[in-house]
Amino acid sequence: MNTGIISTRYAKALFEYCEEGGCTEAIASVMPALIQALTEVPRLRRSIEDPVALDADGKVSLLGAALGGEALPPALEKFLRLVIRNGREGALRLIFKDFLSLYYKSRGIRMCKLITAVESDALRDSLVSLMSKA
Repeated sequence: MNTGIISTRYAKALFEYCEEGGCTEAIASVMPALIQALTEVPRLRRSIEDPVALDADGKVSLLGAALGGEALPPALEKFLRLVIRNGREGALRLIFKDFLSLYYKSRGIRMCKLITAVESDALRDSLVSLMSKA
C-alpha cells in the first residue's frame, strides 16, 4: 500500500470523526502549524518517524511542543496515538495536508497566493474584500 492511499484514508477517517464530534475547526486550526513544523524542521520529522526514538507519549508531547507548547485538541491527540500505534508516523505530514484539503473543500475555501511587485495593505484589503464577496 502506498503512502498516498494511507494518508488519504487516515485523513478521511479523522475528518469524518471530527465532523461527527464537532471538533473540525479546532483540528483544522492547528494543522498548518504542524505541517510547517514537520516540513521545516527535519530533526522533528525524524524524531516523530523513528519507531524507537520516542514512545507515543514522547511523540505526542513533541508535536504539542511544535505548537509552542499549546495543548493538542483531544481528538487530535487520540488520532495521533492511533497513527503511532499503527506505525504510520511517516505519513503524518501527508495526512495533515489531506485533512486540510478535505476541510477546505467541505467549507468552500480556496487557497491562493498573491505576489505583487510592491507590498500594499490597501491592495491586500481590497482583494480580500473582493474575494470574500465572491
